[in-house]
Amino acid sequence: MSLTEFPVVKNLDQTVWLAFAVVTGAVFCLVYEILKAFRAEIPHKNISVFFEDVLFFVFCGFGYFCFALLSDNGMIKLYSLLAAFIGSVLTRLLLGKFFQKIFRPIFRAARIIVSFLLEKSKALTKKIRKTREEIKRNLQKNDKNKKNRKKDLEKCKTNVV
Repeated sequence: MSLTEFPVVKNLDQTVWLAFAVVTGAVFCLVYEILKAFRAEIPHKNISVFFEDVLFFVFCGFGYFCFALLSDNGMIKLYSLLAAFIGSVLTRLLLGKFFQKIFRPIFRAARIIVSFLLEKSKALTKKIRKTREEIKRNLQKNDKNKKNRKKDLEKCKTNVV
């Protein structure tokens, strides 16, 4: 039994699949709004923006392919593509600012937490390096002291004999 032969899927008509296509477009828009909020709060270079866009388009392509596979036996139909586009545009126009109000503070808080943790880890790393250098110096002093003690012991032995 393949995915397209699933009884519930087989009984759905084109109107329901059209609604699913609109929801699929809305989900794609939601993912893009999350990506936009991430970009707005965390500085990016052009190359990373490029790769994020490529990954987003791969995600959308794979998602739409899975949707088309379930709904139309893998055939891409124009009405389905248009419905996904309309769902994405409507979501952007109606809920875009709302999503930004939700996701931007989340990424802002994450950026603050990460920068705080990085600052503390840098301070801790600096202390560890300083302590390591002190230990290394002390060991070198001990080595010199041991060498001096050995020389002193040899002098004492030669003087005693």
